[in-house]
Amino acid sequence: MWLCVGERSEHGQTDSSRWWWLDDGGTSRRPLAPNIYWPGWFVTGGFPGRRIRSERHNQKVGTMQLDEVVGRFHQTMNEFAKGDPEPAKAMFSHGEDGSLANPWGPPVVGWDQVSKALDSAAARFKDGRLVAVDGLSRHVTSDLAVFLDIEHWQAKLGGGAEISQFDLRVTSVYRPEGDTWALVHRHADPVIAPRPPDAVL
Repeated sequence: MWLCVGERSEHGQTDSSRWWWLDDGGTSRRPLAPNIYWPGWFVTGGFPGRRIRSERHNQKVGTMQLDEVVGRFHQTMNEFAKGDPEPAKAMFSHGEDGSLANPWGPPVVGWDQVSKALDSAAARFKDGRLVAVDGLSRHVTSDLAVFLDIEHWQAKLGGGAEISQFDLRVTSVYRPEGDTWALVHRHADPVIAPRPPDAVL
């Protein structure tokens, strides 16, 4: 991963002397042509589709921290797939506007209902894990982060004795809360392939 940070003047010119690069051991460092449409500081990262705005004097939560939070959430899914929802629940927003839509029931809003829905869903899993996550798209600002992923799972489901493999398309929405990011919405369903023209809902 690499990051490029710079400053844009009031006249719209980028001061390249303020650019800096950060890599994590890759073989090269390369600049990114700016794609900025507001004055002030900009931060943009080396992932497709990532463009992050930060305020010069009031940056809320850094992108690196967001990546760490998302990584921790994916780790909690391993416990979830074994029937334990508590680590994942700690990553969710506990506000009354939080929401969850999973394959096991109707969408719910508010922490009380989200918590119960997570408990109910985790109870269906045993001896499982989140195998991999394919990131399709991400849109990040200083106030909100939206991810579209395909999650690959395996677990024993519904009391069955055999391990099942399944995939979910997932939309996740994070927002800053305190000094970290919290998951304020998650939507997961098993539709990941085209359906025939005569398919019905």
